[in-house]
Amino acid sequence: MHSSTVLPNKICGGALISSRRKRCLVTAAGTKPKKSLGQNFLANPDILQKIADAAKLSPKHAVLEVGPGTGNLTRCLLATGASVTAVEKDRRLIKRLSAEFPQVNIIEADILTYDLPSCLDRMIQKQGESGASRVTVVGNLPYYITQDFLRQLLPLGHLVSHAVLLLQEEAALRLTQTVPGASDFRAMSIETQYYSQATPLFTVSRTEFSPVPDVNGLVAEFALHLPEDRAVSDAQGFLAMVRQAFSMKRKMLRNCLQPCYSVSQIDMAMSAARLDAHVRPQQMSLEDYVLLYDGLHAHMH
Repeated sequence: MHSSTVLPNKICGGALISSRRKRCLVTAAGTKPKKSLGQNFLANPDILQKIADAAKLSPKHAVLEVGPGTGNLTRCLLATGASVTAVEKDRRLIKRLSAEFPQVNIIEADILTYDLPSCLDRMIQKQGESGASRVTVVGNLPYYITQDFLRQLLPLGHLVSHAVLLLQEEAALRLTQTVPGASDFRAMSIETQYYSQATPLFTVSRTEFSPVPDVNGLVAEFALHLPEDRAVSDAQGFLAMVRQAFSMKRKMLRNCLQPCYSVSQIDMAMSAARLDAHVRPQQMSLEDYVLLYDGLHAHMH
């Protein structure tokens, strides 16, 4: 999903506009959303301003905008005084964005294949000693890239302080839930908690987009943990165990882990973590998985 152009010289925080008016504005902008890129343009200036406000930006910050579209959210981000870099895949929009926002570093790239760590490092270096030590990420994401993008972004806590993202409502709620037990509690739920503190902020009605998608959006904030603040230092080993646990979610945990660990290792670790012998992966919290990992790790030496 992307931001869409509003009336010329329209500033953020203006009056609400109707769905019909939004469609007219998108047409007038001469930019037809591409279904193949998951584009659903957002044109309500109040919502765009609310997203920018949630990012808590100031002139000392560097912000990376993912998918600027036709630039409405970009305009709101610039109004904070922050230094803005934007990554856009749609070549049709690059010339227009560059013309309207000469002060923005516009990068034509697919965010899923782009060298994000190098980009973020350059942004931090450019800010210098007086700037924030980590980058803020803001984006109105195409729904279909949500999980892949988060798997790329969340491990970068040494470079990113927090991200404010507009996501599909169902996916955002699943990612931000911390209480286990729901049928849709997944490995990605644990992975998100491991790397960040995720908070749902506010819902955006599907009627605010053009074309209108099938579902509502939800803006969520992900405050990324510094590597030294994560619950387990070995991210690769810990998340491999979590994904193995969820590989057969409807089965009991001990059965899911057996391809990778011996029965005795599993039983000793589960006992040390005070887990029920019949517990299932979706019934366990992040803290449960940390204790389980510690127990399995201890009995591997």
